[in-house]
Amino acid sequence: MVVLAFDDYTYVPRSKTMTQQKRNKVQPAMEFGEEDELPKYMPVEWMSAMRNRTFKVKVIKKVIMDVKSWFANMVSTDAEWAERTLVIDFHDMPEVMGRPLAEDRVPEYVKTESFTGRGECDIKAYSWMPVSRCILMDSIDGDYLPLTLLQQERIGMCDAWLRRMVTNVGVKRTAGEAKEGRSREYEFVSVSMIYARLMEVMPSTKQSPIRQFCSLVAMCGCDFALSLPRLGPSTLWTERHHVRNLNLSDPTHMLRALGTMYGHVFVAKGTSVSVRDAKDTDAEKMYAQTLKRIQSSPKVSQRIREALWTPERAAAHTQNVAWTMLYWTLLQQCPDPLSGEFGYTRDAKGRTQFAFAT
Repeated sequence: MVVLAFDDYTYVPRSKTMTQQKRNKVQPAMEFGEEDELPKYMPVEWMSAMRNRTFKVKVIKKVIMDVKSWFANMVSTDAEWAERTLVIDFHDMPEVMGRPLAEDRVPEYVKTESFTGRGECDIKAYSWMPVSRCILMDSIDGDYLPLTLLQQERIGMCDAWLRRMVTNVGVKRTAGEAKEGRSREYEFVSVSMIYARLMEVMPSTKQSPIRQFCSLVAMCGCDFALSLPRLGPSTLWTERHHVRNLNLSDPTHMLRALGTMYGHVFVAKGTSVSVRDAKDTDAEKMYAQTLKRIQSSPKVSQRIREALWTPERAAAHTQNVAWTMLYWTLLQQCPDPLSGEFGYTRDAKGRTQFAFAT
């Protein structure tokens, strides 16, 4: 069975707005209206064209139409293909083609009368995990790793695999390698093996190692949270044992962790933080004190001092991460990002923005 899924923009969370705006600044959207027809050939400025929501939706609809026609032809001419199933998951209820799904292979949300829409393609795959013995997710989106880890923890282990672009941490490619297309190499990743390994090497005393790891991933930056200034994934991973006694799903503990990380990297080699310290000391005040020490240190460059966030922005970031963890865990059942203290706000035009971000 193959599920071909696309984003349903009606239900994409509003906290995705900033990512879309950022992409449009880098690559302005091509002009294309509802009345326009798709060109016969792919536009030269393909990325600009795909930044236009109307153009992208029409491309998706054409892909779906062509794939459905191709699959129907294969089913009608080949008995082996008649035993295969294709699911198209775009708007509202998924459409099943070919061999009907057995009762035990139908996700719960398809059985319910009160179907609720799901937005990002990222979260659609996990409706199929409970009814699958083995699942392969093909995507270049990095969110799939923490999403799959959290869903395995939540609903039970499934033999889950990702097909993604090869990740070479700390390995620089030469210009020649890039021209040869080596930057587009792909790999198969066993999420179950990563899960087991994280249980061994991720120190955490107050929450599961999986949630601790995924919180660190979200802290580094994603579609719903900005990237940390001067603290990257490698540093957070190296220093992870210093925050093992903190619950990184909690914004207060997370802010305490940021202060600890920055202090350890830029001021002095610190020690692990206890949960008692995190509760008894105001986290924002602690972060402000660390920031002041860094700002006054002659060993820290002006560039670093200017890059670090204010306590207000750092606190908002931890709230962004807390919402991201809810989204990665609860999927379409997560709360609206503007419904509580999640570090998002609206600008004068009503668009969602990161709080205290300049």
